[in-house]
Amino acid sequence: MTVFRNVVRMIVLLGWAIAPALAASAESPKVAVVITAKLLAQSEAGKQAAAKLQDKKKSAQERLDAKAKEIKDLQEELSKRALVLSEDQRVKAREDFDRQQRDAQRMKEDLERELQKLESEVLGGVNRLLSQVIIDYGKQNQYDAIIDATATLYFSDATDVTDELIKAADAVYKKRE
Repeated sequence: MTVFRNVVRMIVLLGWAIAPALAASAESPKVAVVITAKLLAQSEAGKQAAAKLQDKKKSAQERLDAKAKEIKDLQEELSKRALVLSEDQRVKAREDFDRQQRDAQRMKEDLERELQKLESEVLGGVNRLLSQVIIDYGKQNQYDAIIDATATLYFSDATDVTDELIKAADAVYKKRE
């Protein structure tokens, strides 16, 4: 979700950067608000990114579950055979079990790094797409500022352009596919 936070920060910083220009203008500024969480969750780009990440997480979890079952089965096997094994065989079996546990821990850490990297890549692409959609929408509709809802204490529903941005993002996303 750090990419999501970066989107929010970028929108907030953009709002603060143009605030002096808005104050200096003689007309009332034209300001809109976007609920970025909704934009991310309901746009096709966001949905596809979430589905892709969910599939990868599910696959990783299945691999981890299989490894955990393998270790559990090995532990049960050791428990059953413990009384009939010689001391050397018990030591060797225990070393094998410990190695399997270390391998499982390494696998878990590798999968977590892989998932974090994928999340960063996927959400980074969505971030770039949605940021450009917001900028283009603002220019086309002559907004002085589009501010993230999390950066405001209050906004009326009339200033919320999230639904329009979802439609615009979906149109751009479909063209890119």
